[in-house]
Amino acid sequence: MRNKSSEPSKVTRSKVWVAGHTHSDGRPVRPEFSETIVSEMGSGTISTSVRDDVVSQVLGKDKSGRIRGMGRGVTATKLAFLQARDSHVKKLEAQQAELINKINDLQNEVCGLSKRKKSDDVSISETSNANKVVTRCQLLDWCSMDDIVVGEGEFCSAEPMYKIDRIPLGLNAAAVIVNSVSKEDAYVWSPTTTIFSLGKAMGAKIAWPYDKIIFDSDNNSPTDNQTAVPSNKTCESCFVALIEMASSSPTQLAHVPFPPEPGGRSLTQEANEPQVPIHIVTDPLLLPADFLNPSPEKKLVIGFDCEGVDLCRHGKLCIMQIAFSNAIYLVDVIEGGEGLMKACKPALESTYITKVIHDCKRDSEALYFQFGIRLHNVVDTQIAYSLIEEQEGRRRPLDDYISFVSLLADPRYCGISYEEKEEVRVLMRQDPKFWTYRPMTELMIRAAADDVRFLLYLYHKMMGKLNQRSLWHLAVRGALYCRCLCCMNDADFADWPTVPPIPDNLKSEDQCLEEEILSVLDVPPGKMGRVIGRKGASILAIKEACNSAEILIGGAKGPPDKIFVIGPVKEVRKAEAILRGRMIDY
Repeated sequence: MRNKSSEPSKVTRSKVWVAGHTHSDGRPVRPEFSETIVSEMGSGTISTSVRDDVVSQVLGKDKSGRIRGMGRGVTATKLAFLQARDSHVKKLEAQQAELINKINDLQNEVCGLSKRKKSDDVSISETSNANKVVTRCQLLDWCSMDDIVVGEGEFCSAEPMYKIDRIPLGLNAAAVIVNSVSKEDAYVWSPTTTIFSLGKAMGAKIAWPYDKIIFDSDNNSPTDNQTAVPSNKTCESCFVALIEMASSSPTQLAHVPFPPEPGGRSLTQEANEPQVPIHIVTDPLLLPADFLNPSPEKKLVIGFDCEGVDLCRHGKLCIMQIAFSNAIYLVDVIEGGEGLMKACKPALESTYITKVIHDCKRDSEALYFQFGIRLHNVVDTQIAYSLIEEQEGRRRPLDDYISFVSLLADPRYCGISYEEKEEVRVLMRQDPKFWTYRPMTELMIRAAADDVRFLLYLYHKMMGKLNQRSLWHLAVRGALYCRCLCCMNDADFADWPTVPPIPDNLKSEDQCLEEEILSVLDVPPGKMGRVIGRKGASILAIKEACNSAEILIGGAKGPPDKIFVIGPVKEVRKAEAILRGRMIDY
């Protein structure tokens, strides 16, 4: 019956029993069942419940655990479940059919709307093209102090939220289409992996500093809503740094404080400073020309830091961060390789570029042993902090040590919390190869930029506090710290630039001022334990006895058998004598 029925789900055992007990003309096969069959057929519906259907009425109630005529294993519970399931499936099928009809109706509606929109767009574009006024402009070299025209183009917009390749322009910037170029090697303001000079930007839309654009005539000048550029007053009080990356990583925002002069404004106004771009550098052409070609006419002060895996002579240098007054550059050493570092070498060794860094020792060691770069002319903020403490009558920190996080938290300098640094340290402990992954993640870019974005601010703050004597000590200690882990003996000093001598004015004013030197001591095998002592007690006692000298041990990163002593000549000789005494067998 199920095979022949148009609705197999409605074929029940009652229907099967009635069909089996009636003749073709409808007469009951057995007279005693005639009343039951007639009453069931007369009702017009046949019950689906097995408890009161025809079979139960004729043959009696089913035994527990089985149902007559339904085969083995069928119970009343299973049968009720199957009936409920079939009913639910039928409802779902009806809902599905209804939804399909609605989707088809929506598709037809969307097709109609899209056809209508295309026709509207054609008419609108024709009207806008007819009314569009091309604003022609000249592009001035943004790297030069003089007004040198390097190209011509069409002005598009200067709205801060106008985007080029999904990156907002920001303040004091404009979007232009380059039509002609008079200086092909001029640097673009926001380089990408394919466009880093103006010659490669022909026909492309690029960002350009708004104050380095000259419009051809007043009639062609852009309207107010096109040039939504804040006034100079607003620009001076605005301060957010936009990270523009030459990769597919998303845009980020960072605060980069650059006080205009020593003792500049407080960081409480951090959210109101001008924007600077931050670039990922894989090619030397992306770096400023004044950095690549140092000269006495264009002296620079930059923030500087390095990141890597176990940063030392044996580790791997991965990123070199450089902060200028108008941009931050993340030099990707992994992608750029030897060629990129070779291009940076003159700047890092130059006397004309001051490198502001916090704790230069391991950075200098990595640069020297991995790329042959002798880092020179550094201002180490760790040393500067120690000198200011001594100058103001406070006790100098042991080994001139203060962490970068603690320095930023000091209210005399920045007074800000740098909790993200600890988060990165935790990640580096979990995964020592954190800085090797490419492309760089948002966290890597933010962490790398954070390590240099305050250095120029600290530089100006500290320079305003240091006297002439402390400034000389700062220069000398910076030079000696850079080479201390790189020189294995006194003969190696000849390869490095000379240490700044005592200025004549300080010689006449301060008769007690001594030259400072670096001494390298070899520790015989098995003697380092005697020098350090139980829980470091011995080396701490030596440092206390020679407070004016800094005593550094290579430690796990190396060199493990060397001790470096930095300070005035007499204090260094005193420390040498005590250290050698610890190495003698009794």
